[in-house]
Amino acid sequence: MAYNRKQRLNDNIKAIETAFILDREQRTPTARERLLLERYCGFGVFNFLIC
Repeated sequence: MAYNRKQRLNDNIKAIETAFILDREQRTPTARERLLLERYCGFGVFNFLIC
């Protein structure tokens, strides 16, 4: 699989949006949402600041 910076960024954004929705709704992720969350790979140095 080729490295695609734009797709990686979009996957990270979707994962973060999903995490916020789950937190707001106070529920566990569905199977589809779990797949989105698994695709989160961080933002380099920003990953250190977020975690």
